[in-house]
Amino acid sequence: MSTEKGTYQAPAGAALPVKGEVVATQPAEAPIAATVAAHAPWPVQLCCYDNCNCGADLPLCCYAAWCAPCLWAEAAEYLQVNTLRSPQDAECCQPCCCCTSARCATNYWTLWGYGCATSLAQSLCNAMGCQSISGFINLTPLLTMRSRQQLEQQGLTVECGHAYCADYWCFPCSAYQQGVYVKHVLKQDFTCCTYTGCCKQTCGRGPAPGEMQLTLPNRYAVVTAQPGAAVV
Repeated sequence: MSTEKGTYQAPAGAALPVKGEVVATQPAEAPIAATVAAHAPWPVQLCCYDNCNCGADLPLCCYAAWCAPCLWAEAAEYLQVNTLRSPQDAECCQPCCCCTSARCATNYWTLWGYGCATSLAQSLCNAMGCQSISGFINLTPLLTMRSRQQLEQQGLTVECGHAYCADYWCFPCSAYQQGVYVKHVLKQDFTCCTYTGCCKQTCGRGPAPGEMQLTLPNRYAVVTAQPGAAVV
């Protein structure tokens, strides 16, 4: 969790303090989660990176625009989303390149595999003479929608009709929306070198976790006012 003096990492199963008060216990393997009122709005809007309000957290916005797969892989790691068949497979890949953990690497390479499957399906469709519809084939949202569905199951509003549709029509915007939730509601900043070494260096440091200023603050308050929102 983020504090004024830096980052505090509690041992597994220990009580987690927020401003000096013990608020909850959480096993290390449990998903990081806030208690959210049913049908609470997302902290930011889905359309066009919160209606082009990228200045609220410019480095995170750039991260979503330049490397949405990396942002999603990290967000899915914080949320403990199982991208493969079981939790035992969630860390089958070793950390490499920008991925600093096994789970993040597994998320990224699984997404890469879905991208390859999409290209193959499009090629087969073209070979059968269906060029007019091949460009609409996109299998990657079948994977990436899982993190969004998990947050919706915790109480956030279903937008764009279905999680698949949100990721199908604008995956970077959906990744940004989830990234804002992870960083500013769950107060977990991202560590990918693309984000820390490129986006933050180019676009400025941006707000600290939990300090984002929104154009519609009531949307943020609906989530952060909940009793468990500070539990990270």
